[in-house]
Amino acid sequence: MSIVIIETLSSLSFLKAKDSSLDRVEMPDTVVSISAHNDESLIHKTLESLSVNLPIKCRLVGIAHNCSDDTAKIARLFGAEVIEANDNGEGGKPIFLKIGEH
Repeated sequence: MSIVIIETLSSLSFLKAKDSSLDRVEMPDTVVSISAHNDESLIHKTLESLSVNLPIKCRLVGIAHNCSDDTAKIARLFGAEVIEANDNGEGGKPIFLKIGEH
């Protein structure tokens, strides 16, 4: 999921560089949600990349799903709102999506 988000934001960045008229267009309120499970060794790379390309009115939400490491802590250091979801491994992706809607 992180890769799709990064590719999407990168393409917006490319368009912005190509057409300076986009600077005057107000971006809609946006929420980017990232699911993670014990990704402390990788989450900082994703969040570093996102922090450069996020629109001003963007809310970054991290869902730390059944994490037993510092994934949530690292995401908070990058300014993400973090929801820690612990469902004993029974919820899976549908639960993550439902949690991310709130």
